[in-house]
Amino acid sequence: GMGLPNGIFVLADGTRLVTTAEDTLLLIAPSGRLATIAGAATEAEDGEEDEDEEGNEDGLRQGGYLNAKGTRARFNTPRCMTVDRAGSVVVVDGGNHALRTVSKAGAVVSTLAGNGEAGSADGQGTDATFNDPFDVVLAANGD
Repeated sequence: GMGLPNGIFVLADGTRLVTTAEDTLLLIAPSGRLATIAGAATEAEDGEEDEDEEGNEDGLRQGGYLNAKGTRARFNTPRCMTVDRAGSVVVVDGGNHALRTVSKAGAVVSTLAGNGEAGSADGQGTDATFNDPFDVVLAANGD
């Protein structure tokens, strides 16, 4: 199933991209077909329990931070997103304090900016730091 959506982005052809509370990026085709593009919920290991913000045990560990292809990649609270000129999805990975990209070809996840640590430093790529970012917007020129 889809789980709880965190962010939705609609492409010109009606395809919907959805980030979820289960740390995934989903694609919903205009036909209604649902596919996981990147990320995966990670179940708790034996004897390990996790609680959400309200203290409810949900059986899932905190999301991870791993640049990889498709469902091998890990996010931690992916939120809003946009699509760049190359067709890559730029995802706000709030819990990892980073902006991540998911390539159009091959669904390869990489870090665009931030490094997994909270902060407020200006910089290029992983030298930049964010504190729980929520949204991202690209300028008309694609920057």
